Amino acid sequence: AGLLEDALKVLHEGLLRHPSRPAALVTLGRCLVAQGKLEEAKTPLEKALKMSPETLSALSTLGDLCDQLGDPQGAAKMFKTVLLLNPTDAHAQSRFTALQAAGAGTQESERGRADQFERRVGSPPH
Repeated sequence: AGLLEDALKVLHEGLLRHPSRPAALVTLGRCLVAQGKLEEAKTPLEKALKMSPETLSALSTLGDLCDQLGDPQGAAKMFKTVLLLNPTDAHAQSRFTALQAAGAGTQESERGRADQFERRVGSPPH
């Protein structure tokens, strides 16, 4: 078994003992992405966000994953949320700008995680 497989084994064993560790769930999601298991990777990332909605690494990884899975609206929501929490995040700025230029995240009627945070913490500084 390679290092990635070893990491996955350790993560699965650790999560059996400590299932409410968002960082471990994010790492599991990233390992699954690295293996090309994109759909499978969504589950631990979404679970991490349910436990800890402001986990930047989960938001950013899920944003990239949504984009890879052909969901630019979902990706834009994730990156917008990252920017609401950390306006200086260069990766999120770059991805959100690119997604907006491609037409994602422009519908006013959208409601999602980013909109909820915006109502709670206000808009990012300009």
